[in-house]
Parts: sequence; structure tokens; C-alpha cells
Amino acid sequence: MIKCFKILIIAFAIHCSLSVNAQWDIVFYDTINNASFQDIQFINTNTGYAVANIIDGKGYLIKTLNGGTTWDTAWFPYKINSVYFINENVGYICGWHSYVYKTINGGDSWSLCDTTHFDNEFLNFDVLWFRDENYGVVAKLNSVYITTNGGSTFYKDTVLFGTTNQIISNTDGIWSRTSKIIKYSEYYDSLFIVTDTLCCDYGINGMNFIDKHNGYAVGMGWYGSQVFNYGVIIKTIDGGYNWVKKDIPEVYILYDVDFLNENIGYAVGQGYEIQHRFLKTEDNGETWGYQNAEFLPSTYLVKKIDCLNDTICYAAGYMSVYKTTNGGGPLISMDAAQIELNKKQINIYPNPAQTTLIISFPESYAIRNATTYKIVDKLGREVKSGKMETSSFSLSVEDLPVGLYVIIVQGDSFIEQKKFVKE
Repeated sequence: MIKCFKILIIAFAIHCSLSVNAQWDIVFYDTINNASFQDIQFINTNTGYAVANIIDGKGYLIKTLNGGTTWDTAWFPYKINSVYFINENVGYICGWHSYVYKTINGGDSWSLCDTTHFDNEFLNFDVLWFRDENYGVVAKLNSVYITTNGGSTFYKDTVLFGTTNQIISNTDGIWSRTSKIIKYSEYYDSLFIVTDTLCCDYGINGMNFIDKHNGYAVGMGWYGSQVFNYGVIIKTIDGGYNWVKKDIPEVYILYDVDFLNENIGYAVGQGYEIQHRFLKTEDNGETWGYQNAEFLPSTYLVKKIDCLNDTICYAAGYMSVYKTTNGGGPLISMDAAQIELNKKQINIYPNPAQTTLIISFPESYAIRNATTYKIVDKLGREVKSGKMETSSFSLSVEDLPVGLYVIIVQGDSFIEQKKFVKE
């Protein structure tokens, strides 16, 4: 049995450095272990849990009872990928090496579930979901196991096993992402409902259904190669049989989506220029805007979000857990956000380019000998590379074939990428 020990997170230095216009705040920050938070769930506005992986292969769970002011931590021998609480007392976590743990006292202690039915495999479980205290699902790529007795035993599910499906879960249910969606939640009577309408030019990372008919999914699309990525939001109003796709080209990838009602929803992911991206819609997904997060560390992506009401939401990602108490603040149009962003980031021109591409840097960037660039084509192949020593650098591209490219510039404290077209 694993018991928790308490640590107090003193966030004074972080809070004092934030802008007075801050909309999202950091409530947990782990730079010591380079933690990567994989999942987050809040039972109410004060009580919540998040799970993280660290570099040496271990994992930990954090718990708060006061809205993120302080946290208790429980360490586990392997990486933890998912957390799911049925109520304030009963919860589960899963992770690498076939580990599934259960708590019956709100996370104060954890017991290892019976793993003898996992075919003696070291399964790196990605997600879990429970319909009630008895019936639950734990899954990874190609492997799904079901319990009907609260985790005492698991058996392999023959419906999903053997497919090439990757499983997604949240508080509404469990789905499979591929060219099909396999749904199972309290909205459906049968075990799995399969629909075949998703196609293959994008991948899905997160999904959320408001009710039996209305749902959203987010992920990543690409132009011929996954080097050229863009965010994708898809919507269904008929239970997943048909989907409408919306591209978000300013975003590299979207990881999670959460809707409070038919109008208000959030999506989180990673942007091209500033890696933090908090998106919000107030009109049923018709239009999406950014939220002010420029004060947050620019190198940290956001993977999960859990909203409790119109004002309080929590999110988690690389090294950090975040909170907003005002719904994330006002929306910034994508055009306005991009204009403001361009003032602070690397600029390339002309674009399209025929013979020469000029790269200019903002004054905030210190250009040293260690600053390098590389250009990759649409298949991900490196076609040109070198060093940069000045804040305005002229690069010959005359020898490149006509097409779409990405230039990646990396320095001591930054890494950025820009797309350009060679004519």
C-alpha cells in the first residue's frame, strides 16, 4: 500500500511575477523533476487530482483540498498516465508495467489491483474509465481490459482487442481514436457503438460529449507530412455519425477539449510560437479565440483541462498545473493574437521566397554562436542547416526545389519554427 506525504507548494515567487491582467495562474510548478502531467480531474472546485511522469520512469499523483493552494503527493514506481475518481472516496490510477491502483479513502492511500489477468505482459496503460463503482475499463493501444467487480479482477475485452485503436477517456466515457470512434458512456445502452465517418488526414487526442448527440474532438492535422502540423477541432450533432472539421492553423496540436454546456467550451494544446494555448468558444464551437497566457513560461504545452463551472477551470501539462477563476478572461481573436505575437517572435521574409530568405530576431533574443537553423521539406528531410550570428540573417534558398518548407531556429533559450514557400 502506498501512502501520501504532504508537501507545501510556496508559489509566492511565481505569483509575484505575473501580470496584473493574468487570466490563468500556475498553482503547481515542478522544475526539479521535469514532470510531465498527463491527466487531471477535479471532484469539486476545491478537491482535485493530477498525475505526472518524470524522466527516471517514476510517477506521482498530487491532491489538493483547497483549490490548489497546497498539495499532497504520492509517489509510484512507474509512470502514471490516467486518474479517474468515481466519487470523493473511490478512485483509480493506471500507468506503465500493467499497474492499476485503487483508493477508497480519497487518495490518502493506494492499493495495487490484481494484475494476474493481464497475460503476464508489461502493459503501459494510457487511460481508464469507470461507469460506476463496479464496472470499469483500462486500456492501451490494442489492449482493453474490463472489470465488473471494482478492480478486483480484470478480463481482456474481445470486442476491441486486436484493433489498431488508441483509446481516449474522460469523465463522460471512453472512445477509440482512429478512422472510427468507439463510444461507451452512460448515454448508451449497448457496450460499444462503432461509427466509421472519421477519416485519415488527422489524428484525435481528446474528446468530449455534452449529451448523447453533441460532441467535440480535438487533435492534429497535417499537410502531406506530420512536419507540417495544425490544430483540428471536429464537431458532431448526431452522436458521432457525422463530423464537421475546423482547422486551427495557428496551433501546432490540440490535446484536450471540455465543454460546460452547449455554448461554452475550452481546448488546450501547443502553439507554433508560444507553446501555451488556451482556446475558448462561447457560440457552440462556431468561432474560437485565444486567452491571455503570455506571462506563462513559453516552453510548456498544456495537455488536459477540467472545467467545473463558468469561472473555475484547471489545466495540466509540462511541469505545471494551472487554474483560472474568471473563465480564462476575455477572448482574443486569432488575428489579433497573431499580430501581437509577431512583434515578439522571429520574423521571416519574403514569404513566398525565390532566391533569399531573411530571418530577423526581436531585441529580446540574444543571438550567440550557438544559434542554429535547419530547413526541412514536407517529408521531414533536412535540406539545409547552419549557424546564425546576427539579429538579421540572409539565407540563400535559390537552390531549393519549389515547395513548402519549415525553418527551425534554436538558441540557448528558445526554439522556433516557421513555414515558408519557395517559388
